[in-house]
Amino acid sequence: MGLSAKLFFDVSDTETLSRRISLTPEQMEDARGKKDKLLELIKPELSTSLKTSVKHWLQGSYKNHTLIRPIQKGDEFDIDVGVYILCNAEEEGLSALGVKNLNRQVLEWFVSNRPEANLEDSKTSCERLSYPSSFHLDIPIYYFDSDANVCKLATQDDEWIDSDPKALQDWFDNKTSTLSSSSLSQLRRVIKYLKTWTAIKGKDDGIIIPSIAITVLVALNYIEAEGDDDSFIESTINIMNYVSENMILDNPVQGGDLFGFKGSDYINIKKKALALKKSCELTNQAADSFQQYVLWSATFEHMFPPFVERADEVSKSTNLPAITTPLRLEFAITIKEKKRGQTVSRVK
Repeated sequence: MGLSAKLFFDVSDTETLSRRISLTPEQMEDARGKKDKLLELIKPELSTSLKTSVKHWLQGSYKNHTLIRPIQKGDEFDIDVGVYILCNAEEEGLSALGVKNLNRQVLEWFVSNRPEANLEDSKTSCERLSYPSSFHLDIPIYYFDSDANVCKLATQDDEWIDSDPKALQDWFDNKTSTLSSSSLSQLRRVIKYLKTWTAIKGKDDGIIIPSIAITVLVALNYIEAEGDDDSFIESTINIMNYVSENMILDNPVQGGDLFGFKGSDYINIKKKALALKKSCELTNQAADSFQQYVLWSATFEHMFPPFVERADEVSKSTNLPAITTPLRLEFAITIKEKKRGQTVSRVK
């Protein structure tokens, strides 16, 4: 097990990277309740208006148990909820924009009596319902024809485009099916560590590796290890090799590019990828846990456990003493005063 393993994940400790980047049970419960209430109310409205059955399917990080805590105060985490009309919309003469606009109208009705919720401007492929400074729900709408096994997404460009997030989840589940439950949990934590890294390094310029791309890359390059630190290092070196050499990542089930980088964005991402690869290599070579701590802190910044909280762990294999008592500082202040032409000094 690596020198920093317990700083990454320790089932008995709250001050770990894994715990610090994970949502609290209270956050999850609040989001789950709001999500369930939304679906309970909007699906019947859509079904009545479209005269067809309407279902939903959770997707993305929520479905895959890889949600991460926002890295800055006031930021929101996101939940993706796909809404599905069970018919062949194109054969029924339902336009993509018409169905997407109906989805928005029902959401406008939903928020009309909920001042805590905001409906944001329409996005190309979904509508976004936000609970400011907490989380938001991205709500794309699809049609699914079970007879033809066709799934298409409604877009703002009035097009039905091939898109099946369930197929990608099925690919992930199949790809990881041979892993034990503990190994699959570690793989998911590696996904969360990489998502945290890209969010931190992209907070200033907004250029990040998409979450779906990270999920695919980790599934393809995951290396199991006794500790999360070693698994992250070995998996990430392989992943960053790919990112630094490839501008495109193929969707493994439907084709198309999962990165979606523009030329200038990719130059920036490549620099970040090479820097992370180098940092992982240096960390792997370090024989001193304090040196590793410094490198990990540069990688994960404020999300990494504070030194004071984990001083006992960090001081192992170093010449640093463990911090057992807080430092006590005393100051002496010399004040000079003039009295009857003489200068008198007093020390406090």
